Amino acid sequence: MLIESYQNFLNSLAGPIQILIRVRELDIDIYVGKLEQQAKDEKDPIYRKHILDYFQFIKEVVSGNKILARSFYVVIPYTHRQLKQDFAQIKEQLALKQDIVVRGLEKLGMKARPLNSIEVLNLFYSFYNPDQVKIQPLAHQILTQLQHQSYV
Repeated sequence: MLIESYQNFLNSLAGPIQILIRVRELDIDIYVGKLEQQAKDEKDPIYRKHILDYFQFIKEVVSGNKILARSFYVVIPYTHRQLKQDFAQIKEQLALKQDIVVRGLEKLGMKARPLNSIEVLNLFYSFYNPDQVKIQPLAHQILTQLQHQSYV
């Protein structure tokens, strides 16, 4: 039934789409560091013991195993057919295609939403700088400055 629904979804599309599946290793070090700090800050010995037990459990699960996150992106490509087409009209056509795709995915029981500009920048940054993302993630503040070209 699910395969038939997915087939119907694909057949209902007026144009092509691209499905990007992103699998990446999660960096658990920050989370583990926060747990360790919580254990140090906790005054109640019972809660401290629970936090330390959970901390130990997480360390055992993570040791030797990679924790992976999967993200799925649907890309709606656009090719212009007319050289002098109005940008507002192009934006409207893309919004219509986006709405069709989102509704089709929701019928399959999936949650879908469009990425905002900052999320798209962050996605490309993580593609092209995978090692840099761990030590220098793009912060919302930096991205806002880049958008407004006020980074000096």
